[in-house]
Amino acid sequence: MNTKYEVSGTLTAEESKWAIDTAAARRFESLSDGRKNSHGMPPKYDTVENDNQGAKAELFAANVIGIEWGATVNSFKGADLGSNIQVKSSKNPNSCLIFRCDDNPKHNYVLVTCAGDVFTIVGWIPGVEAKKDCWYTNAQCPSRPKQYFVPQSALLDIKTIPH
Repeated sequence: MNTKYEVSGTLTAEESKWAIDTAAARRFESLSDGRKNSHGMPPKYDTVENDNQGAKAELFAANVIGIEWGATVNSFKGADLGSNIQVKSSKNPNSCLIFRCDDNPKHNYVLVTCAGDVFTIVGWIPGVEAKKDCWYTNAQCPSRPKQYFVPQSALLDIKTIPH
């Protein structure tokens, strides 16, 4: 784990509720429109819990970076924060930042790990720098499409992210 730059903390009860409400609205819209997960995620992992975690991670990152969280619904590949910040989250504290082939290389990507109600920003990377051949694989899950697995050691200090 890249402990040099990590920032950990929690959300308030009100912030958690806001994030959960946003995640629910996102899921409702997706189900209403008949959309399915576009990244090959098996249905058993496409859960409300993951939706909640992602929304909470976005809000935590916004708080740490010091920018407003838009709590957007139906924005898809639009930025999660500001005009060009995407937030990726994982329950695995040693997770890589996963950059998908259809992710915008002009955006910046933040990795937030989650352990219960504690969130940790591990770091960030410009999208254009995430696309290294040595990180392009599907070895961890051969049934899913290849993607870029950016190691935590390659991530930059969150305090340096432009916004």
